[in-house]
Amino acid sequence: MAARSPTHRLLVALFFVSGAAALVYEHLLQKLLGRALGTSAAGTAAVLAAYMGGLGLGSLLGGRLAARARRPWRAYALVEAGAALAALAAPHLLGGVIALYVALAGGRAGALLVAARFVVAALVAVPPALVAGMTFPFGARLIAAESPEGETGRRLGALYGANTLGAAAGVLASTYALVPLLGTSRALFAAAAGNLALAAAALLQSRRGERKSETDFTFPAKSEGDFTITNKRETDFTLGRWPTLLGAFGSGALGLALEVVWFRLLAVVVGASVFAFVLMLFAFLVGTGLGGAWSARGRLGRAGAGALVALQLAASAVILMTLPLWDRVPSVFVVLGRLEPGFALTEAVRLACALALLLPPTVLLGAAFPLLFRLGQRAGEAPKRVARVYALDTVGAVAGALGASFVLLPLAGARAALIVLALASAALAAVYASSLPPSARRRAWAAALCVPLAGAIVPRWNLARLASGSNAYLQEGFRDYDRLLFADEDAATGLVTVVEKAGTRTLLTNGKFEGNDGFEVRDQYLFSLLPLLFVHRYDAALNIGVGTGATLRVMAAFPFRRLEAVDLSRAILAAARRWFQRINGGVLDGARAEILVDDGRNRLLTTRLRYDLISVELSSIWLSGTGELYNREFYELARARLAPGGVLQQWVQLHHISRRDLASVLYTLRSVFPHVTLWVSGHQGVLVASVEPLTVEPRALAELPGGALGEVTRSCGLLDPLSALGHLYLDTDDVDRLTADVAAAERVAPAELTSTDDSSRLEYSTPRGNLLARAFADNLQLVRRYAMTRLAPLLDGADPSLRELAQAYAAHERGWDDLAREHARKAGAGLDGARHAPLRRALGLD
Repeated sequence: MAARSPTHRLLVALFFVSGAAALVYEHLLQKLLGRALGTSAAGTAAVLAAYMGGLGLGSLLGGRLAARARRPWRAYALVEAGAALAALAAPHLLGGVIALYVALAGGRAGALLVAARFVVAALVAVPPALVAGMTFPFGARLIAAESPEGETGRRLGALYGANTLGAAAGVLASTYALVPLLGTSRALFAAAAGNLALAAAALLQSRRGERKSETDFTFPAKSEGDFTITNKRETDFTLGRWPTLLGAFGSGALGLALEVVWFRLLAVVVGASVFAFVLMLFAFLVGTGLGGAWSARGRLGRAGAGALVALQLAASAVILMTLPLWDRVPSVFVVLGRLEPGFALTEAVRLACALALLLPPTVLLGAAFPLLFRLGQRAGEAPKRVARVYALDTVGAVAGALGASFVLLPLAGARAALIVLALASAALAAVYASSLPPSARRRAWAAALCVPLAGAIVPRWNLARLASGSNAYLQEGFRDYDRLLFADEDAATGLVTVVEKAGTRTLLTNGKFEGNDGFEVRDQYLFSLLPLLFVHRYDAALNIGVGTGATLRVMAAFPFRRLEAVDLSRAILAAARRWFQRINGGVLDGARAEILVDDGRNRLLTTRLRYDLISVELSSIWLSGTGELYNREFYELARARLAPGGVLQQWVQLHHISRRDLASVLYTLRSVFPHVTLWVSGHQGVLVASVEPLTVEPRALAELPGGALGEVTRSCGLLDPLSALGHLYLDTDDVDRLTADVAAAERVAPAELTSTDDSSRLEYSTPRGNLLARAFADNLQLVRRYAMTRLAPLLDGADPSLRELAQAYAAHERGWDDLAREHARKAGAGLDGARHAPLRRALGLD
């Protein structure tokens, strides 16, 4: 390869930084829009389509501008500065756009809500993406202007590789440093500063003197079938027009479809924290970037269409060859768990697994795309060609991502999807082979026809190993069961399974425990019952996170006029309906409850209803996206959607979470709600909060219909609904004392415990706490140290006899029978009657 000029080296450096900034923008825009539009499959698809569509439009516009620019370095500087300004404007635009989205959505579901999401995503994401998409055509113009004969295509490959490797660096920097340390707003400023530095460097290069290119960058008339030659410096044209255009579209579709399927599988076998997803993206981008750099060097850089065919066929083969490895990855984490690893080692193993699975095929595919650039070009058309090919590639990327998410994975599953995509890679090779001489073409087509045969003999996965959850538990997980009852791959949450062992059915998402119909039922019912002790009106209730449906069953035992349940996953709802009816009572199929497939936060944003109860029962906080529902802005939104006297209930884990993170949850909730309590049952906690004082009316509870409520009470192992009061550990004053002391022990101001959308510290800190084996014992000890609660304030306004009776039930549930007898005697005649006979017998008072 000819020696690279200083200009070329400068461009490579600039495009590395530009790629890093672009991925920081994409990451932050996804976070910003995810909070507005929700993390449902439809919301994620809207953001992806808007951003990729903006890149494509930007490429087309940039191609035209770059070809006509008289001073391309100065024009490139303006583009980089424009990227910074467009990104900085996005958060300011978001507020007004969200108001438009709420107006368009109007509390509705269905097609109108989906359309509203796409409109909002386009308004926010397209401007910065459009400017970012303009950069590559300008790079092509600058490369073509100073490249020796025959070098433009290869140097474009180097530029593509540097840009992609920069993107890989950007996504790591954003997740491990910028956002955790600076927050979203300042991270955006840091990325914008990078773009402005690029603009300054480009302006400096422009002032040093831009020589007029020897190439006439005009838009020539199209020749019949091929690109037109306007300059004789580069005349090696070895790929036809239509193979080039089809290849550009197909390459984008194949790459993004593979990314969707790979990421879905990696979430199952590697993990689903925010860090795990970034490591997956890093592995994908590094492989693609290394492939781009490889395509610009040595023999591959000088290869023809035969090399492009070989790369696509090799990618097909590697995709099929790595298929048997996927269900082996969980065993790596079982071995890792025996070492008692720290966070750094665990993340390094996750990255190593992602690289082992993704690097071989992505290097091949990453090398193929720049080679397609070179083989499909004619001299003098570099900006225009890059614009056309890159725009088609981004259109294909949108089609591939949406097709994989909503068609291929739901219909075929991940294993079959990878086989289909291996066949698609072979089909691309066949398209490229049409430009080869007849004998070589026939050999390529014969090789492509072998791919379906290879796909047919690939061994099937051991689903027990694949979906065991070993990456979360660092042990065998849920691979030992009697029967697999249900398995479905959902666009929003991944692989949902139901397994049965010794008659107990367990619901899993990507191998992570979500609930069962055995030992967990008591706690599931109890946590759902606790907030209902303090609800005095029954107009509307909302359940966010359906799971097995146990929470909705308890809510249905109360006379609410309207019940809503929201869950991201259609597969979870299907599993709950079919396999957990004995604990949800078939409430998901009844007429009383309205079931919505949506993001819970988004539902609160768009609805016009006010709820007497909002119940939030999600999975572990460390899972990507879950921490967003423990931020101050979510609590403010929930407070705004509560009716007067309404109650918010939220599950909080006490296991695998640090004391600082637990205090952060409590402090953040307390910063929004004047009244906050913490309740404990088993090894889990639940928060109950309200704007108004929390009070129980024992007489009103006694007057509720007893059938369904009585069944729920017995399933909780309680003598009476009032027994649930025995699980109160912290009242509002206790919460304040605990959080103040934890802040002092951690040497931070109490306000620094707050988790916000801008500084979502829980999303980035809780994955580290997932490795704390003794966390539950330590947190329970911490909570007990501050458990100075008094039940009397919760019973204000109740008849004195009933207040004593409620405290007798609570003390007995806590195991304090002497105290329970004292309150029972004070209750006097209030303890009489058949309803309280079990308590009298338990206390030996009959």
